[in-house]
Formats: sequence, C-alpha cells, structure tokens
Amino acid sequence: MQCYRADFHIHSCLSPCADITMTPKQVAKELVEHHIDWAAITDHNSTRNLASFEAVFKASGIAFLAGIEIQTIEDIHVLGYFPTVECALRAGSEVEQALPEIRIDPEKNGYQLVVNPDDTFREMLLKPFGFPTRLTLDQTVDLIRFHNGLAVYAHVDKAMGVIVQLGLIPDEPKEMPCELYMPSKYKAYAGRLSTRTVLSSSDAHNLDSFSESKMMIRCHTRTFDEFRKALEKEDGREVMLCL
Repeated sequence: MQCYRADFHIHSCLSPCADITMTPKQVAKELVEHHIDWAAITDHNSTRNLASFEAVFKASGIAFLAGIEIQTIEDIHVLGYFPTVECALRAGSEVEQALPEIRIDPEKNGYQLVVNPDDTFREMLLKPFGFPTRLTLDQTVDLIRFHNGLAVYAHVDKAMGVIVQLGLIPDEPKEMPCELYMPSKYKAYAGRLSTRTVLSSSDAHNLDSFSESKMMIRCHTRTFDEFRKALEKEDGREVMLCL
C-alpha cells in the first residue's frame, strides 16, 4: 500500500472562468513542480479536453483520472470521475445536450478552447459551458453512475457547493463523498461530513492556484478501481486530508 499525492479538481482552458494558460503542458509542469502524483481534469460541463491532457500527464509520470464538473439546475456543482476517457466522453455528450441552446460571447463570458497535446488551440467553443444544465441533482448523479462513474459533491464549503446552496446535504444518495475546498474547515463541517469520505483539491482555474496536495490517497496503484476502493475505505485504502 502506498500514499499518492492527488489533485482531482483541475480546470483546463475550456472552462469559461479558467485562464487560457491552463493547457496540458503548462498544467503538467505545475503538477510536477508541486509533487502531485495523480490528477484529474474536471472542466465545467465538458469532457472535450480530456484526451489531450491524458496523453501529456502520462508522458510526465502523472496518473490521469478522467472527470467533469456538472452544474445542476439547482446551481449545485457535482464532480464525476470515470474509469476511462471514453466513458467520460459519453457522459459529457449527454451533459452538453442539457445545456441552454444559446451561444456565448467569449469577450464577456470567457474563451473556451479545445487544445492539442502540444498546447496549440484547435477550436473555440461557443456553447454556454458556464451555465446550469437542465439536469436535476438526482439526474446528474444518475447520469454519472450510468456511465460507470463516481459522483462527488464539489467544494461543499463555498459557492455552488451543496451545503451553501441548500443548507444541507441530501439524505440520498447515502454517503456520497464530498469535496471540502479548505481542509482546515473540516472541524466546522465535521458533524455533516463524519459519515462521508471527504476529498480536497485545488479547483485550479489558473496556474497560480496550484499548491502542494491537499489530500493523499492510500491504495495499491493509481487506478480508477483503487480510487473507488479508497472512497469506500476498502481493506485499508482511504482518502486522507492534509490538515
């Protein structure tokens, strides 16, 4: 069993509020400098940049986890993690279909860029990825699980987090993991989180947002199945906050 330093909430230059410098090579460079072993890209309502990041992360020795951050109709952010990029892409396609049928103005809403592994830009998208989808919270969790993914409440302690938005964590689904943006706040939320696995990541939208890892994953290998077992605390595997 080993402990791996992880950051499972990173945005690329496709997320509307992210800096255009959040390209594969630049992000990988930051992760290596901050000694991150395992990382996920979780763009807002999109999975289109996952393949490019997967290729660069692997070349840099960083284990890759395919993800997405979905904004529900209730304005709650939910993270989805998938066993393969292909599973994530299928989920991402359904999420895109649930977005409003409007075009954004990149000068006002931010540039949304699809990127190649060499950091060149391939396409600029005008879909409203920064808007809420038509998916309810329950539908979002069901969609992630239908595509063999794991659902996690994103940054419960800040805007668009389930506690901030609803004032509580719904009873169902039972024991769904939660992400705490600031691990130092754990004691303040312990009463609501004590029965749940708690993660913490950078939620990086620009290169200055990276830091040393906020969590460690104790498991055998850096794979999706081992991550799932760590969330379920199976046979000594676990997620540990860096308090």
